[in-house]
Amino acid sequence: MRDERDMVNKPTLPNYQRHVLLCAGKQCDPEGARALVRYMKDALAGLGIGPERVRVNRAGCLGVCTQGAIMCIYPEAVWYCRVDQAAVDQIIREHLLGDRIVEALRFHHNRFAQPDPLQAEEGRP
Repeated sequence: MRDERDMVNKPTLPNYQRHVLLCAGKQCDPEGARALVRYMKDALAGLGIGPERVRVNRAGCLGVCTQGAIMCIYPEAVWYCRVDQAAVDQIIREHLLGDRIVEALRFHHNRFAQPDPLQAEEGRP
């Protein structure tokens, strides 16, 4: 049985609009992924975008070990491949700031039950 203190002393996180996960699995290049995460955080900070708007984290294996680095962005559930610094710049500019999926890098879009704000604006199903 859990102690009542465990239920009260839960960790907290600030709300954020988007969550970016970048694969840093053992089959990929974990050190390169760490550098790419740092690059993305620095680029966003340079634009005045902090973790309260876009949270960027490295993740363990995302299960797609080809054409890496792999990035996924939620809540849209858009997955990108071949992510390097140039791709990060493009994803920031087009997806995170412009609300447009970068089709040239997208390889999956998990359209689950909740409406996707990017699709709703464009009138796509």
